[in-house]
Amino acid sequence: MTRFPEMGVQIIAAARQSLFPYSLDCSYCDWWTVYRVGQRVANHFAYQDRIFLGGDAVRTHTPKGGQGMNVSMQDAFNLGCKLAGVIRGQLHRSVLQTYESKYIHTI
Repeated sequence: MTRFPEMGVQIIAAARQSLFPYSLDCSYCDWWTVYRVGQRVANHFAYQDRIFLGGDAVRTHTPKGGQGMNVSMQDAFNLGCKLAGVIRGQLHRSVLQTYESKYIHTI
């Protein structure tokens, strides 16, 4: 390790805590660097029920857990079902307003 061997111990402890309830079997940190997470979320996912954003267009995620692609697919599925229902006349247009409200509070 470099000049700060105690930092490796702290990094391993932080990684174990971050990955809980999963376990991490690690006794030595050979190399480390700092990564600043740049998580951001758009103020709105929809505009007048006519323009919709999803996936990476509305949010960035922390690299922990690989959420990006999964959440993007959920966005597309959710919006697709709602749009199809409205277009077919099976759902009232107001259901489109729930697209934004469903996700804006879960991030």
